[in-house]
Amino acid sequence: MSRAVLLAVITNVATLVLSPPLNQTSRVEGAQPGVGWSAVGQLGGIVTGSGLPLTGAEVTVMSASLSEPVTVRTDAKGHYEVADLPPGSYTVVAQSPGYLRLRYGQTSSDDVWRVVNLADATAVRDVNIDLSPASKLTGRVVDENGAPAADALVKLLKERRYRGQSILEPTQSAQPTDSDGVFRFGNLGPGRYTVLATHRRQWSGLKDQAKYGYSPTWHPSVTEPELAGRFEVASGQVLEGIDITLQPGRLLRVSGHVSNSRGQPIGNATVVVLLAQRSRASSTMEGVPSTTTSVDGSYRLNDVPPGRYVVEAQVHRGSDESERAAVALEASDDVADLEIKTLAPWRLSARFVTANQSPLSAALGRGALVAEPDLNEELRFRRARPAPIQPDGSVTISGLLGSYYLRPVMLPDGWMLDKIQMAGRDITDEPLGPPNLGVEVKDLVVTLTNRAAGVAGVLVNQRGQAVGHGVIVAF
Repeated sequence: MSRAVLLAVITNVATLVLSPPLNQTSRVEGAQPGVGWSAVGQLGGIVTGSGLPLTGAEVTVMSASLSEPVTVRTDAKGHYEVADLPPGSYTVVAQSPGYLRLRYGQTSSDDVWRVVNLADATAVRDVNIDLSPASKLTGRVVDENGAPAADALVKLLKERRYRGQSILEPTQSAQPTDSDGVFRFGNLGPGRYTVLATHRRQWSGLKDQAKYGYSPTWHPSVTEPELAGRFEVASGQVLEGIDITLQPGRLLRVSGHVSNSRGQPIGNATVVVLLAQRSRASSTMEGVPSTTTSVDGSYRLNDVPPGRYVVEAQVHRGSDESERAAVALEASDDVADLEIKTLAPWRLSARFVTANQSPLSAALGRGALVAEPDLNEELRFRRARPAPIQPDGSVTISGLLGSYYLRPVMLPDGWMLDKIQMAGRDITDEPLGPPNLGVEVKDLVVTLTNRAAGVAGVLVNQRGQAVGHGVIVAF
């Protein structure tokens, strides 16, 4: 498999090669030159919606070279210009009512975007952005009797592919239902979605006096995350009828003990219930309060609706020294022995080299190394951890828990990942876990190259005949 093709798939930004300087500039109030600039530059373009110029579209230019973002609006022909810009890398974002908010280079919010590298006294006027129509969806949440469920909280999740796996990512803030049980989401891009409803309502049974509540319920009214129904949303579509019937059940008690990585009971650890969803983000379960452990490490969680969850425990020692862990919980009855053993944080140290003895400074630029969590583990609280690459090619990432995949990002144009090795073994496509001894993984070498590889061949059918107009996907 070509490393170059893989990097093109997972890297979020590309670089724009600019045209020669222009003779005239149009200055914008609020973008003032800074101290020490040898020269100033300019960028501009046209904002369209489905190919037609948009009047009054809002364009925002952002860069580390600016003290704050600069925002302008397009004229009657959809044109905008921003002048008096210092040299640097710029991200340009456009938005207009009824259309998706997109960065330069995107056709949907999931696409990669392009960074404009502005050199001294350079101007470019072809930073054009074509906005796609935004979609909307509405639905209704009802209780087991078909009555409107007001004040339910509805989460919208979008299906994405991550390292060959299907995951669900929250796309917007959760929305409460109105008095008719109706929820609405707007400004959506095309894709596959699902929704999840929770409700804080509790009540006592008429016969057993037990407490009851509602399980987290996925569209179309199921409690198992893997059975959640997906629905396609097309560009500019208004989708209706995404309805959910909440599923009631007796509220449960969950108890157990928390111990640290050395097997010792932990007092004053925080224990919280998270929704079970295959995602790079975690969501707390509404209505289930968190708790803290006693001196002997024991804890008890009350009022847990039946369902699938992840129970997380954390010991606070500092941002990069916290021990944490999470275990899966499928609750259909009271649980009295859910044991949680926290993990000790670890760190990695790596050095960057080039494959062809090119100067390291040319290959690194403003690059960084990112550690991305392995989603096969229950540690949903983790986030990708980036760290800048130092001028000598060294990089250190601390506060790691569990296993991670590594990838370099923000490399200069033309440079890409060749391989990642640990003690001479290629681990480019493998998750890296904590060391067997100690707290640091060393002997990591990340090799970069500016020589792209290619893949060639012939696509044939079952009869061995060449097939035209096929699509080849490298991953």
